[in-house]
Amino acid sequence: MPLEVSCEAGKELAIAEWLETRGGAVVEEKCSTIHWSNSYTKLDCQDTILIVTFLATDECENSITFSGAVHISSITSTDLVKSKGFRLFPNTPNPFREETIISFLLPASEQGTLSIYDGQGKLIWSRHQVFKSGLNEIFISKSELKNNGILYYKLQTLNFAAVGKMVLLK
Repeated sequence: MPLEVSCEAGKELAIAEWLETRGGAVVEEKCSTIHWSNSYTKLDCQDTILIVTFLATDECENSITFSGAVHISSITSTDLVKSKGFRLFPNTPNPFREETIISFLLPASEQGTLSIYDGQGKLIWSRHQVFKSGLNEIFISKSELKNNGILYYKLQTLNFAAVGKMVLLK
């Protein structure tokens, strides 16, 4: 699950609690105790998003990684959008099995299309709507996608276009 924090007092406590729950990641215990680690080092308030990778390893040397996002807001979300403009973030988690989140920033409310394509460029999912100003998060379920493997997602508005790559595991 993504976490949204402000660069004000108390942010480290919110991040510590989020890290303790592994960003909401859950794994099934198959071989003894599971040990968790993560890639978090520090929060930089100049960024708008921090991607943290969690690693779960058991004593049989099985391991799996998950990615989680920390969305960072400065004084106000309006200031954040004005300073950063349009931005398409990497989906989280990536790779994913059940659900992923595609996040993006828009400086103003605007009509756009978020599309997902298979590895051959065939359109497999699309959502056309008016997206709000600021941070938008679109939740995509595995059941909405008929393909697995490497997929590409594209955000297209009148003034902006960007593409990201994601992996859907079986």
